Amino acid sequence: MNPRTVQTPVDSPAADSPAAAAPSADGGDVDAARSTVAQDPPPTWIEWGVRAVSFALVAALVTYVLVTGFRSNDPPTFEFDIDRAAIEQRDGSWVVPVVMRNAGDVSVTDFEADLVVAAADGSIVERNTVHVEIFGHGASVDTEFRLTVDPRAHNLAVDIASYQLP
Repeated sequence: MNPRTVQTPVDSPAADSPAAAAPSADGGDVDAARSTVAQDPPPTWIEWGVRAVSFALVAALVTYVLVTGFRSNDPPTFEFDIDRAAIEQRDGSWVVPVVMRNAGDVSVTDFEADLVVAAADGSIVERNTVHVEIFGHGASVDTEFRLTVDPRAHNLAVDIASYQLP
């Protein structure tokens, strides 16, 4: 008997098949070489689980790359609204309410803003600083500046003293 000859039992349905009698070029079974879809034995639940986790990770990576690629990254932009009508005197100091907004697409940390009280000639009468630990993008912070001079008769402006990008 030639070692390359494939024998099939006579009562087998594949005995009539010409492919069953002819070996493939590498000596293997021709039916297995032609199979492109079926897996013998079929995948186990562990193999299906590994496939599902792999697919989910690849899908998450592709989604992350697409989202970060199309999202704009505007630098931090700050807006300040001084509520001059709500300025009041409390406990021996003047309180100036200010709403600060981060209108940019980037969060900042260690944000510091100065309320500058200036006289009509431009000289600085008083300066007060507030600190915000984390200032997220799109966030709004209501704060109060406390002053020793009456700010109603002076020019008020908010300056950005410093911030850090994370």
